Amino acid sequence: MRGFLLLLVIGGLLAAQDSPTIEVPVRLVIAPTAVTNLSGRFLNGLRERDFNLLDNGLPQTVAIDDVAHRRISLVIVVQNNKAGQSVRDRIRTIGSIVDALIMGESGEAAIMTFSDKPRTVLPFTSDGEKIRRALRRLDYLNGKTQVAEGALAGIEMLKDRPVNRRRVLLLISEARDGGSGPKLREVVREAELHNITIYSLNIRHFSDSESAGNGMTASIDLKARISDLYSGVKNAISGNPLAVLTEYTGGHQYSFHQQHALEEALTNMGEELHGEYLLSYTPDHPTLGYHSIHVEVSKRDALVRSRPGYWIQNPTEQ
Repeated sequence: MRGFLLLLVIGGLLAAQDSPTIEVPVRLVIAPTAVTNLSGRFLNGLRERDFNLLDNGLPQTVAIDDVAHRRISLVIVVQNNKAGQSVRDRIRTIGSIVDALIMGESGEAAIMTFSDKPRTVLPFTSDGEKIRRALRRLDYLNGKTQVAEGALAGIEMLKDRPVNRRRVLLLISEARDGGSGPKLREVVREAELHNITIYSLNIRHFSDSESAGNGMTASIDLKARISDLYSGVKNAISGNPLAVLTEYTGGHQYSFHQQHALEEALTNMGEELHGEYLLSYTPDHPTLGYHSIHVEVSKRDALVRSRPGYWIQNPTEQ
């Protein structure tokens, strides 16, 4: 009997040794968080003790990075096929707004175009006149809408910028994508890995089902979409992939079917980038799968908007 028990113990130890051990990567999570009053004015001067951040319902210890000292690196990616040509005159006018309200005094921007393939029009520069001139002189071609290809090319440029910069991708394109699901999954993974926030200007009118009445997309089941995307479900974020890319990374999707809407969208984008808090933390329980993020502040009548979550993928499946 003792020998039998000993064999059971030894067998259990060998089985434990043979079973695979999954090492969950420990990562620093960046959560860009905008805090405004009921009138939409950004609330400044908040400290770590004013924030309560929950990761999958569990409170985390957060640090605040000073946005004022984080220079912005912006890549503008423009869809330059026939659909983009329909709003060419409006795109020509945005250089001054990008320079003054988004880049700021110490920022930089680069410009790319895409239809079938992405192309670098202007490498990173802090020269506002070069940016304005490049946007005025964009060529428009025939080709498909390969949003994922354009986004990936922009991310490739951004991820080589210094880690202390605020990395931002602005997609000026249609909401739909003529590309593949695996490419969109790569966009999500790379943007998440390199802390890139994606904003978009939709060059087509929203339908009632896509519009929230203020130029931004209506609520979507983001957790389900991201889970499907990482699980390889075909057409996981079809229809309006930009809604998923922007909301998931903490950005916004805007429409600019009217000139004043375009100017308002870029103004709001600039105000948010320069007025938000960059909360960072290392999850106490970094389990695989989707992690929801919920941020609260101690101020009364404050409105908080942050990225809704992130995904931790098994390194062997990447």
